[in-house]
This record gives sequence, C-alpha cells and structure tokens, in this order.
Amino acid sequence: MSKAQIQTDLHELAIDIADLVLMDENPRLHPSESILAIRKSLREFKQTKPIVLASDGRTVIAGNGTLLAAREEGFTEIAAVVSTFAVGSEEAKAYAIADNRVGDLSKFDIDIVEKSLGAISKSLAAATGFSIDAFPDLSTAPEDKTPEESNEPVTESGAVSIPAGTSIVETTPSNDAENLAGGEAPVPDHSLPRYDLTFSDDATRDTFLDFVRSLRTKYPDIPTVGDRVVEFLRTEADGSF
Repeated sequence: MSKAQIQTDLHELAIDIADLVLMDENPRLHPSESILAIRKSLREFKQTKPIVLASDGRTVIAGNGTLLAAREEGFTEIAAVVSTFAVGSEEAKAYAIADNRVGDLSKFDIDIVEKSLGAISKSLAAATGFSIDAFPDLSTAPEDKTPEESNEPVTESGAVSIPAGTSIVETTPSNDAENLAGGEAPVPDHSLPRYDLTFSDDATRDTFLDFVRSLRTKYPDIPTVGDRVVEFLRTEADGSF
C-alpha cells in the first residue's frame, strides 16, 4: 500500500513510513482499543490530516497513535509535516501535550452525536470511535456490523463503549455516566473521587442507563450523575443511606 489510504490533497506530504520513529516519553497513551479505533477511521476515511514531526524529520511529536495504526494497516507511506521543534526540546514536549489536551477540554453534545449516529450507516458509525451499543434506543441503517466490530470496545479520545462485563472508565473529561446516558456533563473536577462501574450483562447495563436517564429528567437542575443519585437516595430511598 502506497498512497492509496491517504487523501489526495495530502499526497505531496507522503513520506516513507519506515523512516519514522515514535516520540520518547509520549504523554498520550494508546491502548489496543485506541489503535483499533484509529485503524477503523483510517480504513473508512483514509488519512485526512498529516502527522507532525520534530525538526529531525523523523520523530513523531503529534500523531504517534496514527503512526502505530497505519503500520498495523500496512501503510508504506504516511502524510507528515516537519516542525521547527527539536527532538526532546521544551517546545516539542509542550506541543505534544497541547496537541492532545486542547481537544480534551471540549465536550460532545451527546444528543447531537446520537442523532448523527442514527442517521448514518453502521459501518460509518463504527469508524467514529463511539459504540452504538452505548445508545440502546439508537436506530441506524440496516446493514449489520461484523461480529468483530460488535464485540470490541472502542474508546478513543472520549469514545464510549460499555459491553457486558467491562468497566466504564473515564478516558477524557467528558467520558462519564452522564455521556453514556445521553446527557452533557460539565468538565469534572479530577480532585474528586471517581469510580468504575462493571456490568454483568447487557440487561443490567441497560437498566442502569434507563435509571440515569430518568434521573436527568427528574433532577434537571442537578449537574452531575453522582449528585442526582445522591439526591434520589436521600429523597426517594427508604432512608437507610
């Protein structure tokens, strides 16, 4: 594979992928599900933006995950631009953090995400980084996902997936139970305690999501899922909490 998986307007930026090296002490972690999500995106949309190299022309300071995914997809070339930041310099380290962090400070409008996912094919939905399994009422185009796609969690930069028997883990400021239930939560204070939730089966997961949705309707002025649950226990439970 040469430039076939690179958008045409990026062809002039294509370089040999074998010459590139990953950044040492990359501040962004890329677990297997992250790479899987990027691979799906590359397959569906091709490479749409270049990765960024240090001034040596070979060390990746932005796009390490894309490089890893592209290699797994069999790319021989990848679009890249060369910055003026020297390898290991303060500027290179700061840019590597900023490139990832600034996106984390925004958040998804989950209602719009759900609406958009419901209007596109399942193959395209699978390439967004969101799992449609997180939206029990979602209706999409009729074609089926493959068994591999339907069973694998996809979590990249805020993507949401909660298959049975796995945990809900915060990967970005907007990835929490509020988002899973179709609401929009404020960026959380990471000094506060947070907890993972594990579901034994799909029915239990769906029951929880229905409960969270009902709390959003019941307590619209309370901003977080945790505070709504506490209010429910305080006012609706039997008083044992």
